[in-house]
Amino acid sequence: MSDAARRVAGGDLSALPGAAEAAQGSVMASLDAMQASLAGLVGQVRQASDSIATGSQEIAAGNQDLSARTESQASNLQQTTASMSELSRSVQANADSAVQAYKMAASASAAAESGG
Repeated sequence: MSDAARRVAGGDLSALPGAAEAAQGSVMASLDAMQASLAGLVGQVRQASDSIATGSQEIAAGNQDLSARTESQASNLQQTTASMSELSRSVQANADSAVQAYKMAASASAAAESGG
């Protein structure tokens, strides 16, 4: 019995020798029941730990995916900003050209009136 208790205390949760023959309600039968309960509890903790590890890995993968998509969106936003800036410069150049064309047309019209 002392050996059986030391084995359980040392973490050995394998079946206790002689426990199957022990009388129900005896200390040996109680030690066997305790060992079986501990083994079941350790199994449940291991299963829960595995589930937590799997969930953590899935969360990490999701975070990496989100990070990649965020970087992609930032890159797209920078490209859009550059395109909008280029479009703004083009519109400004067209406006400047239109003003210059208007001035030239007005000057030509004035010259035509003077000469005509």
